[in-house]
Amino acid sequence: MINSIYSSGQRVFERHSGKLFFGILLLVYLFLNFQEFIFLHPVGPHFIRQTDSLSFVDYYQNNGYDFFETGGWYLGDSNGKAACEFPILYYITAYLSSWFGHKEIIFRLISLGISSLGFYHLFRIVQMILKKNSLAFGFSFLLMSSTILLYYSLNFLPDGATFGLTLSGWFFGLRYQKERKTKFLWYSVLFFLFAAWLKITYLIHPTALVGALFFFDLSKSKSIVKALKKNALPFLGLILIFALVFWWYYLAKVYNQIHGSTYFLTEIAPYWELNSAQIARTWISVYHDSFSSYYYQTAFHVMFGIIIIGLASIRKLNVDFYVWILFILGIGISIYGILFFRQFKDHDYYMMNFAPFLFFLVLLTFRNLLSRFPIIFKHFIFSLGVVILAFLSLNYAKNKLDERFHLVSPLFEKNVAKLKGIDTYLTERGIPSQVKVIVYPEPTRNGAFYWIKRSGWNIIELDEYGKSELKKHLPKADYLILTEGEPTKEMGDLNEIGEFKGAKLYRLGPYN
Repeated sequence: MINSIYSSGQRVFERHSGKLFFGILLLVYLFLNFQEFIFLHPVGPHFIRQTDSLSFVDYYQNNGYDFFETGGWYLGDSNGKAACEFPILYYITAYLSSWFGHKEIIFRLISLGISSLGFYHLFRIVQMILKKNSLAFGFSFLLMSSTILLYYSLNFLPDGATFGLTLSGWFFGLRYQKERKTKFLWYSVLFFLFAAWLKITYLIHPTALVGALFFFDLSKSKSIVKALKKNALPFLGLILIFALVFWWYYLAKVYNQIHGSTYFLTEIAPYWELNSAQIARTWISVYHDSFSSYYYQTAFHVMFGIIIIGLASIRKLNVDFYVWILFILGIGISIYGILFFRQFKDHDYYMMNFAPFLFFLVLLTFRNLLSRFPIIFKHFIFSLGVVILAFLSLNYAKNKLDERFHLVSPLFEKNVAKLKGIDTYLTERGIPSQVKVIVYPEPTRNGAFYWIKRSGWNIIELDEYGKSELKKHLPKADYLILTEGEPTKEMGDLNEIGEFKGAKLYRLGPYN
């Protein structure tokens, strides 16, 4: 009788485990204060890239909704036209916020929604590999408890959505390998396609999936022809992904060349282009500056311990499908690390591409421990320990997230306090939205204009380059906003017409 009730309860639990996961995930978000963060303007690490993203949204709203005509507030030499990743997130945000307003909330919600779907599919992946629900809940929340993963899941950068799409792509790819249903393959292709459209470097993942499918079948059939025939559809899907991704990046590169835009990175930033001092500084940044944001230290130690003990306890390596994934994905991320090494110094979100490999490595080495020492690792006390560790890691992330979402950069956000609200002030003075403005000194391309809501140019400092930029853009500008100091001789005779929170406004052109 007791066994029957227990078995019935188990079946109910398994049938509704997905709903339970989403319920717990919502509670986790509330615990992490996402309900507060979702209302914030751009703030914290990568303020520049956050305002760049929102400038794409504003460009659509101010210049019509031509999907393939993208740009930002910063005019440069391109009249604002610039392209970077596939702009689907910006376009959807622009369209929805034109109806409902609050583009910041909408953008964050879209990113969080896609990330949450990815976290759910991570949970399903863990279930698939470990085949034990209590462990699946504990390990899922442990793996997603990284400060970096959580921070970008609710941000204006496309990396959180990209990561979520990648996890979804992996889930359906694994289901395809298990069940060989064509619909799962095309779901996987679709998710991987959008992920790589947002970040081309995530092409590593569909390549690893298709490579693993092929080599696993090759190892069983011992025939290249049979393995190719069996995986003709996966290869077709991979070719389609590559074709569409490179089609977009070719369009973006040509678009930037036509309009003279050089702002956004569309090239590699490899290891071999750095000198020894730059390489050392990058390693310091990765291991010292960012290490505390990857995971709660004890969680890292436990995962590292699982990997080491799991590998050491292997008696005979069974090269199954998952081992092929680890092998090919490991090669892929190693190449990625070399080609984009320079970016790791100041862009912690570039590390997110390594996370799926870490997830698979932890789960597969732990799977080995489950089979070798089931009495220890299948015991409910161990599952409880993983859940407790996940909670401690999430609590650690809570404090780190609070720091990130309230950290104001003294360099890049130094003008935010002065410029916040200035768009209303300018409108009240009868200054139309189509005027062109120079802001000096201002360290960011789009940061100041996010508040001004008018396009123009920023001058960082009046060194030789700054003076030449000022000389080039003064004849085209209508107004100058001086955020600190007094006018210089390079600015010529100026007509001061107002002041807002210490930022002085000067008229250069015909507008009153």
